[in-house]
Amino acid sequence: MIFSTNDVDGCVHTKSKNSECVIIYLYVDDILIFGTCDDIVSKPNYFLEYKLEMKDMAEASVIVVVRLIRKGDSILLSQEQYN
Repeated sequence: MIFSTNDVDGCVHTKSKNSECVIIYLYVDDILIFGTCDDIVSKPNYFLEYKLEMKDMAEASVIVVVRLIRKGDSILLSQEQYN
C-alpha cells in the first residue's frame, strides 16, 4: 500500500486509483481516514488496525481545530469558531 505524502503538509497522505481516492491525515496520535467510497477507506483502516494498537472512533466531527460537517454527499470544513 503506497501513499504519496503532500508536499505542503507532511501529515497528509493520499492514494488514488482510477476515480477513487483515499486521504489519511496523521497528527500526533490522531488519524483521520476518508475517501470517495467505504471500500477504499476500509482497506488502509484494516491494515493499520492489524499493525497498530488503535481504536476506531467512528465518524469524526472535529479534527485538530477543523469542524467536519456532513451535508448529503459533501463534507464542509469549518473554523467558524475562530472568527
